[in-house]
Amino acid sequence: MAGITGNGSGTITIDQCINTGNISGTQGASGGIDGYGGDGTASPNTLKTTITNCYNTGAISGATNTSGGILAFVNATKWFYNITNCYNTGTVTNAVKAEAIAGQAGASAPTGFGVVSNCYYLSTLTVTNTNGGTSTLAADFIATAFATTLNNSQNPVLWLSNPSYNNGYPYLAWQQLSIPVVTAGASNITSAGFTANWAAVSNAISYDVMVYDNTSTQV
Repeated sequence: MAGITGNGSGTITIDQCINTGNISGTQGASGGIDGYGGDGTASPNTLKTTITNCYNTGAISGATNTSGGILAFVNATKWFYNITNCYNTGTVTNAVKAEAIAGQAGASAPTGFGVVSNCYYLSTLTVTNTNGGTSTLAADFIATAFATTLNNSQNPVLWLSNPSYNNGYPYLAWQQLSIPVVTAGASNITSAGFTANWAAVSNAISYDVMVYDNTSTQV
């Protein structure tokens, strides 16, 4: 089970995807982006799963095999992956193995395969970090410069930062299209509610409204 692909049969590439939903599995592998990478017919020298510019914020849990913040499991002898410019802030739990970014690397992978690079996870998570990823404080995640770190000199820019969006954490540039422009402050404020005022976004199918109290805590 996973937020984007549950069982990646064949050669797969996942780019600029996000998962915010909780993933809970009772069997097999559970991952924030990809659950089970590659396929059983892969030759020992074939890169099967490539994940770039993705992030997970959902809680990932599993009862067997492995759970991973980005990728859960690949076979140790045949299936190889590369994960680049990704982050995970969601909790990862599993009675067998809970990995911050990637559950299992290909033990016999050639040089350059089974690589996690420029990937980060929230430092408060109770996880192992066997296969790569950098423990990162929440304050560093929401620093404006961190989006630049994730972007990793890519052109055009793929990662952005806005303190009023995504709880201040980096988000992908395509998400910027869904951020409406506030036309006025909240009105009709009462103890039971208020009216939010913004300009409609063309082709938007939904809006997320985040409400904070006077201590900047989301409610």
